[in-house]
Amino acid sequence: LALGVIYGLSEQHEAAFEAFVAIRDRARDLSLPVIEGAADCNLGRICCDQKRFAEGRGFLNAALKKIDETGLMEHRASVLHELGRIELREGFLESAEALLKDAVSIMEALKGQFSYEVMISLGDLYTQSSRYPLAQEYLDKALYVSRENGIRHGETQALYFLGSLHNALGDNDLARHLWRTSRLD
Repeated sequence: LALGVIYGLSEQHEAAFEAFVAIRDRARDLSLPVIEGAADCNLGRICCDQKRFAEGRGFLNAALKKIDETGLMEHRASVLHELGRIELREGFLESAEALLKDAVSIMEALKGQFSYEVMISLGDLYTQSSRYPLAQEYLDKALYVSRENGIRHGETQALYFLGSLHNALGDNDLARHLWRTSRLD
């Protein structure tokens, strides 16, 4: 799984996709539903990133079926987050909000560090729907969680989306500063 994640972060989407298909198929052969579900979730994420939304939903729904077998709530939160991202990217803000809130509830109950991704997605949703105080709240939480856990990628994303929020608020100088800060190494 780590290899697929590395490919995904390096934006080698096709290589990541192929790696996760191979992992999923091998996990299926070995009767490893946890790994199979995680691979399907990552395949759904890759499809979302490439705007292949219908295909992504298919992988994510398959992942939910595996989660029903395994009962792993952290995986359920990840899948709900990815489904929420698809809804958000397609402009279905109400259904995106419901999915993302469910994911946040699960992650907060589990106290998982990866909840920063869900918080960023909610911040983006609330920026797009002009609910700026909520956007600020979730993006600030995402930035805090990322910094507390040393997740540089999360910090970078939180700063970028905070820039988008301030751009929407008309504070272009702060938006540019946040965008520049998000690009620093």
